[in-house]
Amino acid sequence: MKLLLPIALLLGLVLGVISALAGQSLFLLGLWPLAAALAAGFMLVSTAHFTGERRSAAHLAAALTVALAWLGADRAASAWLFHQHQQRVVASEGLLLADHAVITDSDNPDTLIDAALMAETGAGGVVGAARVQMRSGITVMRVLGDTRVIRAPLWAVVVWLGLRAAIVALLVARAFEQLRGEPVCAVCKQWLRRERMGWLDPVTFDDLKDDWLTGKRSSPEVQQQPGQLLVFRDTCPTGHSVAPGFEIRRARGRGLGRSRPGTLAALSPAVALSTETVAPRDD
Repeated sequence: MKLLLPIALLLGLVLGVISALAGQSLFLLGLWPLAAALAAGFMLVSTAHFTGERRSAAHLAAALTVALAWLGADRAASAWLFHQHQQRVVASEGLLLADHAVITDSDNPDTLIDAALMAETGAGGVVGAARVQMRSGITVMRVLGDTRVIRAPLWAVVVWLGLRAAIVALLVARAFEQLRGEPVCAVCKQWLRRERMGWLDPVTFDDLKDDWLTGKRSSPEVQQQPGQLLVFRDTCPTGHSVAPGFEIRRARGRGLGRSRPGTLAALSPAVALSTETVAPRDD
């Protein structure tokens, strides 16, 4: 956890800034949370795999950390960009701002913007800009400066922001869940090295599963022509396997059939001084 959480924090901040910058040109509802979740999930699962971190509490903490860091960085960077945009608009107004300059005793666009934000929201700078953005409503689309905003009360905007972070946290947590479901070596507890062998004829599947249930380590006879059942070969990355393990998995179909994808049967690798196990599953 000592390495996973700092990486999750740094990754969330970086992804938040990137999504805020990219969102100035292209913003679609749900696009950037999904992109951030996919990138964060890949990086954090790779980190957990490298460090051997398998605790669910650590995975949940990392998912929450990256989601909150992403949301905070995204909102802060977006508010800063909005503040900078307002400065450029004010600077381009020229003599039209003469009366405001007299009132504030300054012709600095930054000072004028902060004064306006202070009067409207009670805060200047990035904080004031963030408050203005939240009061304006929910942005649903932005393409090359053309923005569509849904007017909504402040509580609805807060809920919407929470949902954005929840999407990131949920997808990253699901990626961690899949990682925890991967088989590990019975000796060193490292995740097994998995190799895709090919496809298995469904006709021979029942006989192969019966062999595994009776303790016979029959190797699947695979073919390279795509079919319904995928075969994977598992070995220990540190060399504890004296015989490989196998997993038979139904591939995700393209039609509307009732068969669900997933593992149908598995044979753990044989290791020294250990007993291999078979985990058959119903269709």
